[in-house]
Amino acid sequence: MLTFILKRLIRAFGTLLALVLVAFFLLEYAPGDPLQKFNGASGVLKPSKEYFKIKHELESKLGLNLPVFYFTITSRVVPDTLYKISIEKDKNTLEQLLFKYGDWEQIYRYYKAHNKLLEYNRNASLDDKTLQLNCHEIITGSFYNHTPTNQLYRVKVLYSFYKDKKGVYLVDKLLGVLESIENKSSWTKYLPKLNLYANNKFHRWFFGDEQYTKGVIRGDFGISYVTGEPVEKKVRKKLFWSVLLSIIGILLAYVIGMTTSVYATLNRRKWADKTITAITVILFSIPSFWFAIMLLWVFANPEIFSILPVSGVKPIQGFSLQTGEFSKLMSTLPYLVLPTICCAYSTYAVITQTFRSSLLEQMKLDYTQTAKAKGLNEKQILLNHVFRNALLPIITLFTTSFPLAIGGSLVIETIFNIPGMGNEIMQAVYHQDYPVLIAFFVLSGIVTLASYILADIVYSIVDPRITLNNLS
Repeated sequence: MLTFILKRLIRAFGTLLALVLVAFFLLEYAPGDPLQKFNGASGVLKPSKEYFKIKHELESKLGLNLPVFYFTITSRVVPDTLYKISIEKDKNTLEQLLFKYGDWEQIYRYYKAHNKLLEYNRNASLDDKTLQLNCHEIITGSFYNHTPTNQLYRVKVLYSFYKDKKGVYLVDKLLGVLESIENKSSWTKYLPKLNLYANNKFHRWFFGDEQYTKGVIRGDFGISYVTGEPVEKKVRKKLFWSVLLSIIGILLAYVIGMTTSVYATLNRRKWADKTITAITVILFSIPSFWFAIMLLWVFANPEIFSILPVSGVKPIQGFSLQTGEFSKLMSTLPYLVLPTICCAYSTYAVITQTFRSSLLEQMKLDYTQTAKAKGLNEKQILLNHVFRNALLPIITLFTTSFPLAIGGSLVIETIFNIPGMGNEIMQAVYHQDYPVLIAFFVLSGIVTLASYILADIVYSIVDPRITLNNLS
């Protein structure tokens, strides 16, 4: 048993490593710029001191001024320090300009002149903010359009806006650099170059830097792009309710479903069996949102049965400081009844039909006939021999149903106002909050791997015909 578990853990480690690598590169190359998400549109007109202070803090917190991985393969015209430019759009533009003109020295001079004029515009005391924004668009347009020599006429418009000597000087300098750019492209841009970096974004993201992050290996997934709150803290609060509801729902579904399946099998082809089959088919077909609304209409309606709360997980007024943990638990339980039923009913239907079919299939095998010949009745045969062998299909179901508990249910959490992961994931998708999504991705992968290992171990326990060697 220990040998098998060790083999499974070694195999799972390889899968987990691949999962972590995929998660990191999804986070790194997801659309959007973290700096822009934190600054927002208002960052365009922020004074340069305020802007660069925020930019420096975010670069340190997010590791934006580090290379991506332990090694990179680039063109020979691309310098190995390009990673220090943390603004993704600027970095991409510089790469394209390098491939077009092939000279880093002149491209970097152009970039510095562009940044100085941009900084001046941020500090310019223009009464008309719309005019200041237009100037900003002209300056950035001359850089991001990738054809600097064709942007001279646009930059010259700035002479009519900037009246002081510094503004005119910076415009002159940018124009001078633009006019001096020549096409020095050569065949060397097609040659690859290997760059090695000991300190990089992946190392920091996974192992931490002991200052801003502890690393994914210790459960720190960084900070949210939307709220700036640590992802671990944000997810932990939401994950508790989703996992609690799902685990209770799954346990209820398994216990009641397996009991119902045994009863239906013992009364097969009778009215009880037909009724159970009809009910499970109907339950499986009912949409969760409709079922949730019907439960609220019946059990939280003052005109019918107002015996359960409508929504939430605790009283609106909250708990007083004097309220004990047991009293909090007893006050919370009524709020979980209807959501738990909604989490359990469809799983119950699947388990009941799956386990019933497995029991009936086992009842047809030769060993049950041998047991009958020994004088055992059908109930004894089913409970003492068939039951254990029929567990395999619903163990397999567990490996798929349990990982879903991490994600919660958007529909159920919305209807019952449960602060779970379903709503959190939806908000993260809507706002492109990638650290939260990556945390969910990694946690789901870990739980899925753990559930498969657990299922293999349980297979060998419940069915002696299966050995660990067959599974490895």
